Amino acid sequence: MGPQKKRMTELEKEKLVRISAAFLMDYESSRPATLGFHIGTLTMRHLALRDFRVSGGWNFLLIVSATCLCGTPYIEHSVRHRFSDFTLFTLLPVSIFFVDLNIVRYLRNSTSTEKGSLRESRSNRHEVYLGLSLLLLLVESVVQLMLGKTRIIWSGMLMPINFFYLFQEARDAFGALRQVVPQIIGILAAQLSVEVIFATIAQILCCLDVSSQGGVQHIHLHVSCGRNKSNGERT
Repeated sequence: MGPQKKRMTELEKEKLVRISAAFLMDYESSRPATLGFHIGTLTMRHLALRDFRVSGGWNFLLIVSATCLCGTPYIEHSVRHRFSDFTLFTLLPVSIFFVDLNIVRYLRNSTSTEKGSLRESRSNRHEVYLGLSLLLLLVESVVQLMLGKTRIIWSGMLMPINFFYLFQEARDAFGALRQVVPQIIGILAAQLSVEVIFATIAQILCCLDVSSQGGVQHIHLHVSCGRNKSNGERT
C-alpha cells in the first residue's frame, strides 16, 4: 500500500500543478478561466481536453470555421453543388463550433452553483448567443436546401458573433464601444441644441434688423416726397 499511496500522491501533485499552470496561462492570455473552480472534481481528462481546446490547430480550425460562416450565407450557390457546399461551408463549421461549446461546458463544470467573475459571465452570454445563432443558421439553411432555393441566408448577419466568442479583445472592444457611444450621442445632442439656439437667435435678430431698416427707408421716402412737393409748389 505504501508505494501505491505514494504514487497516487504524486499524480495528485502533478494534477494540481497542471491546474495551476492552466489558470496562470489563462490569466496571461487575458481570457476567462477554461477550467471550473471546483478543483476537486477536475480530472486528467479535463486537463487533456483543455490542452486540446487551447492548441493552435484547434484555434486555427475555429477561425477558419468562423470565416466560412460569415461569408458563405451571402453566396448564391449553384443547384448542382448546393448540398456539397452546405456540408462543407455550413454543416461542418457549425458542428465544429458545437463541439467547442460542449467542450467549454464540460470543462467549466456547468453543474456548479458558484458564480464566476464578470468576464466569465459575459463569455457565457456570448456562448448562449452563439448557440442560438448557429441553430437559426442551420435551420434556415436546411429549409432552403429542402425547398431547392439558393437565395441569401439572412441569419448570416448574426455570424460575426463568432469572433466575439473567439477573441477576448473583440468582447472588450465591443464593451468599450457600448460605453462610449451614449456619451458621444449626448455630446452631439448638446452641440446640436446649442447650434439650434444660436441659429434661432440669429434669425430673430436678422428679422428685426430687416424690419427696422424697412421702417427707416419708409421714413426717408416720405420725407423726400414731402420735400419734392414743397419745392414744386414754390416753383
